[in-house]
Amino acid sequence: MNKFFLSLPLVIISIFGFSGCATMGNNTVYTLDDAIKSTASSFNRNLLRGSKLTMLNFSSSSTGLSQYVIDQLSSTISSSTTLVVTDRKELDLIRAKSNLKITDVVDDNYIASIGRILGVEYVLTGSFTDAGTFYWFRVSAVRAMNATRIASVSLKVDKSDAQIGNLLSTPAADTATDTGTSDTGTSNTGAADSGTADTGAAANPNT
Repeated sequence: MNKFFLSLPLVIISIFGFSGCATMGNNTVYTLDDAIKSTASSFNRNLLRGSKLTMLNFSSSSTGLSQYVIDQLSSTISSSTTLVVTDRKELDLIRAKSNLKITDVVDDNYIASIGRILGVEYVLTGSFTDAGTFYWFRVSAVRAMNATRIASVSLKVDKSDAQIGNLLSTPAADTATDTGTSDTGTSNTGAADSGTADTGAAANPNT
């Protein structure tokens, strides 16, 4: 009987460890650039190699910061050659033709439908929110085929990071890209606004 109770937690850990959207706890506080690099590394390691993806939007209180994260995250993911990131111009063109609204999109089915129009396997969407003593940096990957949120990264970012201050105080250049600028977060990320961070070990996409 004792052996059964001792082994039960291991069974529970195994079940959650191989669930559809895996995360792991981490209390590290990152700079903005390090959070972007860590997020790109997570997706490059865990999403299906050779897949196409697009960064749909990144909501924050600053258009300049949102645009910076989209550009840097897309570039960092692309540089590994593990995943293929679509050109933002493709998204802008389709958005203009189809009158798609992508600011603050929170519905996974709608996110997935945009991914199918673009012909990508995954759609990334994220947010940057003020948590008081730090910022939450969150990015999730939605599978376009079935609107499943299969990967989530949630990191704490240092409020004293000078890069953030510069981005918040500098107006963004004119752009046709709809980046999202309100604090909406993302739906069903599996990471609540708590005092612990879940850094996205993206789940195996074949599960």
